[in-house]
Amino acid sequence: MRAYLKIVPVELYGPEGSIKVHALLDEGSTVTLIDEQVANRIGAKGRRETLRVSSVGGNEITDEKSRVIRVKIKGLFSRNLKLMTAQTIRNLKLAPQRVERATVAACSHLTDIAENLIYDAAAPCILIGQDNWLNCVATN
Repeated sequence: MRAYLKIVPVELYGPEGSIKVHALLDEGSTVTLIDEQVANRIGAKGRRETLRVSSVGGNEITDEKSRVIRVKIKGLFSRNLKLMTAQTIRNLKLAPQRVERATVAACSHLTDIAENLIYDAAAPCILIGQDNWLNCVATN
């Protein structure tokens, strides 16, 4: 059996437009990160703040050019826009995930939404952490 991460399609809005991307909902992260290139494409502005991320094994990533930004976000199949604060990071580089038709077809309770769940090599450009927990925690 394969484990799947919570990766969802979202639409981000900034002063210069919107973009459809995938987001990783990560209840184990304390901060929300957005790939710098995505933030730039929608014209998101914000103050500079050094980003320090500690990970497994004591590894640390530092990005001194990181910015704290505010963007609007909504699920691709939702109408509700929410304001979200995030910190930019150069080259977020989250691993892509694939959900195949056969996998979803094996789950009869997902029949009505199957087409919304199938995707190929979706690499998240946003990691939504506990600081935006309302956008991250499963409610159903």
